Amino acid sequence: MIALVTIILMGCLLAFGLVVWKVIEAFDQYEKTTDIDLPIHSISSLEVNYESLWEISNISATTTSNSNNLTVSHDAIYLITKGPDENIPTNLSIIAFDGLTSKVIWQINGEFGPDLFHNSAYLYATINGNGIVAYHPISGNRIWETRLPEVRGISHVTVTEREVFITAVPDKLFVLDASTGSITTSSSYDDIGYSTFLVKNNTAYWQQWPLNLVATNLQSGERNWIQSFEGGFEKTPVFAEDLIFVVTFGGQLFVLDEATGEIVWHTEPLNSLTHPERIVSNITIADAVVYYLTQDSQLRALNIDTGEVIGAIEFTPSLFTLGTNVKNYRYDVAANDNFVAVYFGDSDQLFSFFFLPAE
Repeated sequence: MIALVTIILMGCLLAFGLVVWKVIEAFDQYEKTTDIDLPIHSISSLEVNYESLWEISNISATTTSNSNNLTVSHDAIYLITKGPDENIPTNLSIIAFDGLTSKVIWQINGEFGPDLFHNSAYLYATINGNGIVAYHPISGNRIWETRLPEVRGISHVTVTEREVFITAVPDKLFVLDASTGSITTSSSYDDIGYSTFLVKNNTAYWQQWPLNLVATNLQSGERNWIQSFEGGFEKTPVFAEDLIFVVTFGGQLFVLDEATGEIVWHTEPLNSLTHPERIVSNITIADAVVYYLTQDSQLRALNIDTGEVIGAIEFTPSLFTLGTNVKNYRYDVAANDNFVAVYFGDSDQLFSFFFLPAE
């Protein structure tokens, strides 16, 4: 009996020792991954149709992958950052920078989600996990705030000039009036489709997780089209000029005809997750130009109709220097009119540019 108790105690001590060792090992591994020498990015090549305006450092944004931390509107650049040190961890800040000078126009601290959007009238941010708030982009004054009933979170947001489409958890699509915040439609996925991104001309565009994008006619209930993507996609598609822009998990961009679902053009096929042409940021569109950041640290500008590269900025060092740690950081691109902004999450740097397409 004593021998049995001794064996049990020794086993418990051994198990406890293994747990402690694993914790220490995990902490050491954390230190190794967080103490790596992170690069400070600089511009190594700037094409003539780009003008560099400014760069600021030591500005830390969130790391959530499927979100929009950065947007540009009204000649200003807006970024969701980690809040003041004295705030609780859930608190974030929205900072508005002058696009030409980097001067802080206004700053708001609160329990924001890592999502920021705009149309020509307002700036929109998710808040407290189940709400969305609209701000005046120049003054920062709050215009309206809407809480979504009986939801635990927000997964996708699409903003148009008239409406805000919100995919919420669990299994809800809300449509809000973009000017007032009033809820005009509340539907379950059974009525429309899982993760509905947009409803336009009686057609719902939704994701059949994880591979397919589907367009369904809401009057007949029939599918207009379905398009599959190898490996699937996670980020909210971008809808612009009757086209749909989808970035796959692997980092390839596909551009679809909104009416037919046919592929209009796509970026270069990728043979690995370390391919230099792999897209590591979101994609953004302004004045018929598509912008994104590649894994070899190039900010690309493409013609929206053809996919032809019409401008590029090359940064150094390449993101290849991070190796597999590149997945631990986020990279954001935003544009409006001729202002273009890019955020590097590995170095906490924000850049502002002015872009003029060649005649």
